Amino acid sequence: MRSETIEKPVGVRWRSITEANLADDQATVIGLLADIQGAQGGQKELWTTPPRAGASGTCPQPLAEAIWTFQTHWKTKGEFAVIDGVVDPAMNTLKKMNALAPDKPAPQPEMTGPVSTTHQGPPHKHE
Repeated sequence: MRSETIEKPVGVRWRSITEANLADDQATVIGLLADIQGAQGGQKELWTTPPRAGASGTCPQPLAEAIWTFQTHWKTKGEFAVIDGVVDPAMNTLKKMNALAPDKPAPQPEMTGPVSTTHQGPPHKHE
């Protein structure tokens, strides 16, 4: 389970009112939707390349549609009573996305320095 947060609403409420849509918040919602399987209302298989976040104050059409699709999917399953096309901070849509998105794998540490591919045996003891 993920624990992503957003500062302001993301999406187009009732398909007509553009919300704050901060660019960082858009990127968070895009990342969640891109990691959720289509069978769970996400876009994982459909977005071979996820859309880019728009400028703050705008909502790219693919993101608005994906939010609507996600909410519609869960409304038909009886989990959402009302849908509005917006992901609000700490509310049901964001909670559901976090519950469905797999945990991101831990970042791998970067290797520094050259890597030897030949084995040179144990260090020599000097007496």
